[in-house]
Amino acid sequence: MIIKQKPEDFIVREILDLEIKEGPYSYYKLWKKDMDQMKAIEIVSKLTRTKSKLINFAGTKDKRAITEQYISIPNGKKIDYIGEDIKIKYIGKGKERISLGQLEANEFEITVREVKKFTKKDFIINYFDDQRFGINKNNHIIGKLLIKKDFKKAAELIQHKTVKQHLENKPTDYIGAIRTLPKKIMTMYTHAYQSYIFNELCKEEVKKHKHYEVKYNIGKLLFPNKKIKNKKIPIIGFDTEEDVSKILKKEGLTLRDFIIRQIPGLSCSGNTRDLIANIDDLEIKQNNKLKFRLPKGSYATIAIKVMCE
Repeated sequence: MIIKQKPEDFIVREILDLEIKEGPYSYYKLWKKDMDQMKAIEIVSKLTRTKSKLINFAGTKDKRAITEQYISIPNGKKIDYIGEDIKIKYIGKGKERISLGQLEANEFEITVREVKKFTKKDFIINYFDDQRFGINKNNHIIGKLLIKKDFKKAAELIQHKTVKQHLENKPTDYIGAIRTLPKKIMTMYTHAYQSYIFNELCKEEVKKHKHYEVKYNIGKLLFPNKKIKNKKIPIIGFDTEEDVSKILKKEGLTLRDFIIRQIPGLSCSGNTRDLIANIDDLEIKQNNKLKFRLPKGSYATIAIKVMCE
């Protein structure tokens, strides 16, 4: 089974209910092909002469894909732009900036190559998938080291030029080296560890039922043979109220460990996430193409894992 052999194999469109009326924010549709999200935002920044930090979006989209999403810019100018791998279309104004909370779902069209058969499913276990853990499959490991305050080992594992350069000049300043990272990259590691723990908690729920295994890049995921009841699963942080003592003991951590005073921006608050995500409007088309919708934050690649052999 192969996906994302080329960008056209993975198409994702945001489903967003935007209210177009007079307001301080300008809305645009952003189309990109085989392009990193932040690179696309940088291009928009230059075209609109807006600082990139003022450009808001509802969710980060895959690089190796064709993606359509919405962005907002405070008092942005009317502009339509067509480039080779990026398009921007002005669609109007509104009273609110675009944020994650506005995203309703994502619609996917995915071509799956070298697949033996498709099995229709109407749900997935709402796991975080391979992308969360990185090409080197160790984002969560670095994240745990940061939470345990082992900044030396974390800095040694981080493959980023600013960290390496800082350590060349100050070989023992591990906290300083980590602080050279953009906040988005620093938090990527701690969020990956939170995601790993969430996956483990989901697996404990699935173990209560008849299930089967599917491989992913840092181990195995478990899926029930039949749909099970949905519930909220904690994404563990310092303010988690649910009883998560068993997994914390296994990991050798406490809730207080998620407070990182040496680098406050890395401290991890808690949240919850659905155990189950529904697959809606599933169509199996010719040429091994699947079309379906998933709730925001759910991984299409997880749906592919359970529907394709």
